[in-house]
Amino acid sequence: MKQTAFLLFVLLLLAACYSPQQRIVLTTAEANPTDSLGGSLVRPYGAGYNFIVLADSLPIIEQRPMHCSEGVDTGSDSLWLRRNDIVVVAAAIVIPEDSTDSVWVKVARDQQTMGWLHERTLLDGVVPDDPVSQFIHYSSTRQAVLLLLAFVLAVALLLLFLRRRRDIRPQTVPFDVPSAYPTAFIVLLAALTQLYTLLQHSYPQQWVRFYYYPTLTPLSQPPLLAILLAGFWLFIILGIAVFSQILRRQQLLDAVINALTLLATCAAVYLFFIAVGPWQWVGWPCLLLFTAYSLHYYFRHARVNYLCGRCGAPLRQLGRCPYCDAINE
Repeated sequence: MKQTAFLLFVLLLLAACYSPQQRIVLTTAEANPTDSLGGSLVRPYGAGYNFIVLADSLPIIEQRPMHCSEGVDTGSDSLWLRRNDIVVVAAAIVIPEDSTDSVWVKVARDQQTMGWLHERTLLDGVVPDDPVSQFIHYSSTRQAVLLLLAFVLAVALLLLFLRRRRDIRPQTVPFDVPSAYPTAFIVLLAALTQLYTLLQHSYPQQWVRFYYYPTLTPLSQPPLLAILLAGFWLFIILGIAVFSQILRRQQLLDAVINALTLLATCAAVYLFFIAVGPWQWVGWPCLLLFTAYSLHYYFRHARVNYLCGRCGAPLRQLGRCPYCDAINE
């Protein structure tokens, strides 16, 4: 337990060392003295910002796009960026007569490979070169949602199969950990997911800023974002406590079943609140109802009333201890 607490303390210190202000905001004067927009080009990323290419390929043109009477002259010279290339933002301009996308961004992979492309094309094919931003991106993709849904269905089928087997004790099939930690763990996940959707849909600028300049410390953050980050660390601590109880108190088969059931429950809760998140007037009442049901289930079925006299294991009722087979009366 001391080693776990020390590790968490070190992680907090490392997270606090990251400053979200390390990159500068791109202005036309800083990007290129000849580019003029009549002011700053306000974007969440800036000159010197690094991206990783996710698309199979991205075309860029070497020659700067020019204004012309017919629209935009992009020339014929072109280069290609490939998947996993790291590119840096060098400049940005606005061409109002461009009907596709008025904002053009200049990126560079190296001294020989640099050029211009539409901002929309760039952002659709890249991800910020930061592990937190990449985690947010991959967890928000359709593939991640389908993977979580498939995991929930697989665990549900496994539990249904185990219920039909007579050699498996019925009490090991549902999630069965005599502690308040699992209830707090799942309710906290629901609350964080609802807060996450609130930031995305009600405060998009704040969330976009965090996506491009992520940090794991709640210090010096806006209130909602600070609450989300503090809740994230509490979620990690509760997760360590829950799974340590599962592995310590139960046999291997029971521990695996309960761990899978807990993970599937968390995935189902996450998917549900992500689905109702765009409708805040639905999400928050659902969160209150889910919290009330979880507390009712805990006090009705999961709260511990006794401790084993031999091993000290938590017991819901007197009788034979499932851990040491001692009789408690």
